[in-house]
Amino acid sequence: MRISKLIQKFESIFKTLTPLSSPSLTQKGKYYVLEGVSKGQNQTFEADFKVLIAFNSLNKDMAAGLENLDLILQEIQNAQAPDSQTRIIFESLKLSSIHEGLFVYAIDLKMRIAQ
Repeated sequence: MRISKLIQKFESIFKTLTPLSSPSLTQKGKYYVLEGVSKGQNQTFEADFKVLIAFNSLNKDMAAGLENLDLILQEIQNAQAPDSQTRIIFESLKLSSIHEGLFVYAIDLKMRIAQ
């Protein structure tokens, strides 16, 4: 499967995410980046994606940030099997960084596609 097709499929499932366009985050938002692709078992491809949710510090925007985390986790749960060939697998949610009042949480996902 072509990388561009994997990304298109991911974007069609998670329409609210923006592709990460720089190595560091400087503003709040919901982003994603493709970390890698591997061949899975039984003629499947596995794509590893990282979803990054960035929001301002505890005293400014924490409630909205946590709400965004809840919403994306609900989106992931709803998208576990978007079609007969695709599976979305939640792997982890971790604090990735805190930089100048910007909290960044990383969600690791695996997208498995049968061929």
